[in-house]
Amino acid sequence: MTLSRSRTVAYFLIVLATMLPLTYVGCHALPESTFQLEKASRLPRWLALPAGFAPMDVSVTMSYYSYPWGSRAGFVMQDHAKHTLRSAEGSEGCGYWSLKDPFRNGAPFSYPAYTAVTVAGVTEIMMHKKMEPFFSVTDDAAVWKQFESVCGRVAKSR
Repeated sequence: MTLSRSRTVAYFLIVLATMLPLTYVGCHALPESTFQLEKASRLPRWLALPAGFAPMDVSVTMSYYSYPWGSRAGFVMQDHAKHTLRSAEGSEGCGYWSLKDPFRNGAPFSYPAYTAVTVAGVTEIMMHKKMEPFFSVTDDAAVWKQFESVCGRVAKSR
């Protein structure tokens, strides 16, 4: 028994309509990688401390997500009891770069590595000092200068 062409197209559209939302949910439920903010680092500008909390009272987790339409980074601020106090999600632009190999051009990956994340129009640069589960927010002028030259734009947060 063969299906008519219109039925085949209808089945294909049903499968496609079912799979696209599952792709989003699946990608968002399974981060590519997750990192903890170093205690010595400042908080990203879009994660202000709630009233009555000091920086040592919270932990911040950053997770990278890869979607077919681009990369995202999600941030969660929690207290010591693991209650979520704040969260934010933004786009990860320009990929990873290093001061040693800004365009990678086949060069081996080097550390520290940087990536820019933009949330609500404010860009911050995340630094990974070495291959470890920690990150920090950097204000290093040389890193920002390279970001502006590599990505071709000036960050709004500066």
